[in-house]
Amino acid sequence: MAAIKIFGVPQSSYVWSARMTLEENGIAHDLEPHDLKDPAYRALHPFARMPAFRSGDVTLYETAAIMAYADDVLGKGALTPSDGADRARMIQWMSAVIDYFYPDIIRRCVLEYVFPSGPNGQPDRGKIEAGLEAARHWHPCFRKMGR
Repeated sequence: MAAIKIFGVPQSSYVWSARMTLEENGIAHDLEPHDLKDPAYRALHPFARMPAFRSGDVTLYETAAIMAYADDVLGKGALTPSDGADRARMIQWMSAVIDYFYPDIIRRCVLEYVFPSGPNGQPDRGKIEAGLEAARHWHPCFRKMGR
């Protein structure tokens, strides 16, 4: 099998998701950091985001596409439900996380711990609480958080 590469940084939740799919399928891969502004990287990902992926002649970008290829083609397909309705629900939740939860939970909460913007280099609790409050709007599982 050709060497499999994920291009990105380990701190990215999108890179992390792609790598977890490979790991869960027992697929060895290398992580290669790249400067998103480098024209060579733009050849891998035209929108200059993370991650990008290469396995032999196959180059992909966008986490969901990489995860689908890793599970369906390279792996055993064990992570993707075989039932059509269950598979659709899986895709629905992947989309919901990306579109609704990510901005509030990751950008406003998690990244505040990674890159604190509060006094004395501490996380800004106001930003975190605002992110949690916004997330509570989207789903009941978040409504109990922080209470």
